[in-house]
Amino acid sequence: MKHFYTFTLTFIMLCFYGEAQNLLTNSTFADVAAWTVVNTTGSLNTDSHTDDGTGSYELLAQDGNTNGHIKHNQIIASNLQPGDYVMTCWVKGGIGSRVKLQVFQGGAMNAPVYETLSVDWEQISHVFTLEKAGASPRIFNSKNDGTSVVLIDDVVFERVMTEAPATSDLTTASGWYAINATSTETATVQTLNMDNAAPKLKLYDHYVDADANKFMTITLQNNSVNTGLQISYPKSDGSGEHYMPQTISADDSESKTYEFDMTNDNWSGNVANISFTIKQRNAEDTAWASAEQGGTVAFNTVSFSAASLSSKRFQKGFNFYPNPANNSITIDRFNGNDKLDVFSVLGKKVMTINDTSNSIDVSNLSPGIYIIKSNNNTQKLIKK
Repeated sequence: MKHFYTFTLTFIMLCFYGEAQNLLTNSTFADVAAWTVVNTTGSLNTDSHTDDGTGSYELLAQDGNTNGHIKHNQIIASNLQPGDYVMTCWVKGGIGSRVKLQVFQGGAMNAPVYETLSVDWEQISHVFTLEKAGASPRIFNSKNDGTSVVLIDDVVFERVMTEAPATSDLTTASGWYAINATSTETATVQTLNMDNAAPKLKLYDHYVDADANKFMTITLQNNSVNTGLQISYPKSDGSGEHYMPQTISADDSESKTYEFDMTNDNWSGNVANISFTIKQRNAEDTAWASAEQGGTVAFNTVSFSAASLSSKRFQKGFNFYPNPANNSITIDRFNGNDKLDVFSVLGKKVMTINDTSNSIDVSNLSPGIYIIKSNNNTQKLIKK
C-alpha cells in the first residue's frame, strides 16, 4: 500500500500541472552517482517503491544530531529561472520516522519535518521558490538516535507548471525567458537581441494540452536578416527534441503573424519546455543553420487553438472574412440580433460592431490577435 501526503496546498494542485522536466539525474538510485552522503552513513537498498529494476537509498540517522542527509550534485544555474519548483520523493521507515526536504541556494530553505504514518512507502513534497542560481536538493533523516533508517526513492525536482492560456504575450511575466541571448521588455513585448548564434525564448511556467490544441500562432516583428523561426519541444518518447522550422520574413516594418500546424505523433499529451529559436539558412540554402548576429526580434503574442485561425469556416453563429485582415472585414451569416464586440488579447474592449450588413473598417486596430464575441459565439481575428 502506498500513501500520498503533501506539505502545501500548492502541491495538491499538481494534478493540473504538466509533464515538467525532472532536473535531477539518477533520481531512482540505480547507483550512488550524483549523490553524496553527509554527516552519516548510507548505502543502496534493493527495496523500491516501483518495479523499475532499481532500488532505493538507505539513510541512517546521525547519532546525537539531526543533520544526517544525502545531497544531489548542484543543479547548474542555466537550468533554472526564478520561480517555484516542487521537490518530491518516496520514503519508507517505521511509524514516526522523520524526514526533511531541503534546497540549498546561497542558504538553506527547509520544508517542515515530516513524520511517516505507516511502514509502507509514502510520497512527500514541498514547493520552493528559487532564484536563477545553482541549487542543491537535499533529504535529511531527522532522527538523532544513530539507529533509525529511512529508505528514499524516486526523487523529482521540477518546475511548477500550469496550463498555458489560449493567448498570451511572451514576456517573463507570462513564463517566457530568453536563452543564449539578452532581451528587453515592455509590458507586453519581449525583444530578443541577436547577440548569440542560437537565440531563443523558452516557456518555463506552463504546459500546453497538445491533444486539444493542434495549431500554434505567433506574432512577431523580425528586425534582423534571419529568416527562420523554429519551434522545439521534447519528443513524446523522451528520446530528444522535435524541431519544426518555418520561414519568416526579414527586416520587417511591422509585426507579422505565423501559424504552425502542430499535428504530428510527438505533439500529444501535456507538452512542456517549448522553445522558439531564430535560425538562418546556410550558405548553400540546403538546411537551417545558426542565426546571424545583429538586430532584434520582437515577440508579441502566442496562441494555441484547436483549429486554424486562418480558416474561413467558423462555428455556428457568424462567419467573417478575410482572416488575417488588413483594413476591413465582412461579416457573413450572422445569425444573432445582438452587436459584436471586439476585444484585445488582454481583455480590453477596443471596438463594437452594431451594423453587420456592411464592410467593417478595422484599419485603426494595431497588428495582432483580437477576439470577436457575439451573444453565443467567439471568433479570433488576426489583424495584419
